[in-house]
Amino acid sequence: MLTNLSAQTYDQEVTLSWEKVDKAAYSKIFFTNTQNKKEYEKQFKNSDNYAVIDGLSNDIEYEFFIKVFDSKDDVLAIGKINAIPSPD
Repeated sequence: MLTNLSAQTYDQEVTLSWEKVDKAAYSKIFFTNTQNKKEYEKQFKNSDNYAVIDGLSNDIEYEFFIKVFDSKDDVLAIGKINAIPSPD
């Protein structure tokens, strides 16, 4: 499980962050617009412990599912969080 998973909301954007995972090579973020149920996926090819998801609709809740992988494509940690982007 990802530790200290959090979401900071901005105008059409959410920044997800979590505690650094040992041996992490990349992460994948799967997210769903909870209003229209449209699903998306973004991959981040680095070992950073954050991800910026932009191009979102404001005032709509999104569900984010994060998977962190090692260089052998094994899942090291997972986490789930919801957030609502807002221009405020």
